[in-house]
Amino acid sequence: MGNWLDGSSSSRLASQLEPPRYPFRLFSSVSWDATTDVTTALNDALTAVGDDGGGIIELPAGPAKLTGSIVLQNRTGIEGQGMWATRLKLANSSNCAMVKNYVSPDGIIANAQRISIRNLGLFGNHSNQSSGDWHGIELNQNPSFAGRATHDDEFDSQQLVENVFIYEVKGTGLYANGRSSTHLRNVQAYTCIQYGIKPSFDTNVVGCVAGGAGLAGFLLESPSIYMASCKAFYSGSVTPADGHGFLFNNGGAGTMVGCIAQDNKGAGLYLSNTIGD
Repeated sequence: MGNWLDGSSSSRLASQLEPPRYPFRLFSSVSWDATTDVTTALNDALTAVGDDGGGIIELPAGPAKLTGSIVLQNRTGIEGQGMWATRLKLANSSNCAMVKNYVSPDGIIANAQRISIRNLGLFGNHSNQSSGDWHGIELNQNPSFAGRATHDDEFDSQQLVENVFIYEVKGTGLYANGRSSTHLRNVQAYTCIQYGIKPSFDTNVVGCVAGGAGLAGFLLESPSIYMASCKAFYSGSVTPADGHGFLFNNGGAGTMVGCIAQDNKGAGLYLSNTIGD
């Protein structure tokens, strides 16, 4: 048996805890460039990995085109080569969320949980989408709050979004609703028509930035949100009266440490329909 001090046992333990990783090229030979649609190929890869128990799809560097949503299956994730290196752009008139998790259609079939989105950029091309709430990242669960789907692995969704750049989406940069226990780390949402970032409850939000949102930079409508070293600036580019940096609304509550609000059209911190308003 290995010794913890020499690292042999810890290496074996880490290999058991880390999800398997698969290069995108293992599943598809489709070109990875600005003109080739990779939506179907990437979703097929995620389905195959999900059916096999889960894992991470490693995406190449460079631009790629989406014409539909990338749907993460249970225990799967996508990981690029960096938020400026791997760049997914929504094609004209696609009119959809860019990345989302599979949501139970009936509260019985399992939701996709334990998903991850890391090290990539999402470009929403909002000026060429029809009106609608087309988010950059959309995370939902069914049922949203009470109980869980019959075949869910966990009560909470256990999601990770890290080192992701979201730019010019028609709706909110990152929109989350329902059971959570999610970690958002260095998520940067810029020039989104609605809100920059809307976390759900039991979420840790660390080092995240919302810049130039059409409404508020951060919309906080759930309890137990823990924020540290986050920044909201230039909010209210569409509706100045709603351009608060951090908006606590309808019972939203949490802890903020070392957060900054700069040059927002509304208040830096605004409490609406909340205790203390």
